[in-house]
Amino acid sequence: MSKNIFFDDRNVLLVEDELAVAEKVSGHLSALGFAEVLIATSLAQAHSILERSQVDAAVLDVNLRGNEMTVELGWSMVADNIPVVFFSGFNADEMARLTRGHEFMEKPISVPRLKASLQRAMLRVPSQAQNFERKKMAGQTARQ
Repeated sequence: MSKNIFFDDRNVLLVEDELAVAEKVSGHLSALGFAEVLIATSLAQAHSILERSQVDAAVLDVNLRGNEMTVELGWSMVADNIPVVFFSGFNADEMARLTRGHEFMEKPISVPRLKASLQRAMLRVPSQAQNFERKKMAGQTARQ
């Protein structure tokens, strides 16, 4: 799969506590062209990454070990104009309500669904939407 111009040069935070799932989703994100996939397995690790690294988007598993939930982290990131996609293997209707209508995917995750969800999340953030459209137009021009 070729890189996707919409995600090139961007870093993405992936918060997932199951290593096998984290590796698979990380591979999907790399295949989409993200410059760096920053993986956290807990809220503490996620906050540490956010303090020291540039994060341009996030993919957050709603439920983590120890009864941790990423919804508040996600809401604060959206408030900071960072596109967020939530995901979970639990009841999709309940999780969608918890995430307050933000972009949500049910596990298992596929590359096409992940790409579409990330693009929709980016279009919801005004500054990201402008960059997304500029890169989209640049990509179309380059292909001609």
